Amino acid sequence: DSSEQAPDQKEDVQKTLFDRLASMQSREILSVLEVVAYSKSAEQSAMDLIGGCSLAGSYLSQILTDREIPLEIRCQAANVIGQMGFLEAQPAVERLMLRLESRCSAEEESLLRILKRDVELLTAL
Repeated sequence: DSSEQAPDQKEDVQKTLFDRLASMQSREILSVLEVVAYSKSAEQSAMDLIGGCSLAGSYLSQILTDREIPLEIRCQAANVIGQMGFLEAQPAVERLMLRLESRCSAEEESLLRILKRDVELLTAL
């Protein structure tokens, strides 16, 4: 009977989805952040996806501190770190904030503001 198979199929799909989210790496998270940078309406969905990855805080830290990555994407990484409370990213956030406070270009001001907010949010947790 197909009605008996449906719950098992749904569970299989959910398990596969959770397994794939948990195994996301930096490249996949970077791709999700790129979507958000170009479509702000995808922000909540992106956070839901990133939240399924157990190593997301570490990957977001790498993205945040990589100067080769466009500033808008790095801002998105900082935003996700603060909003989702990735405490493991706090040292990277603080180091970058200190570096930007000592020498910050006009275009990096937005990133610095987000980092300061992140430090406040993460410290409060």
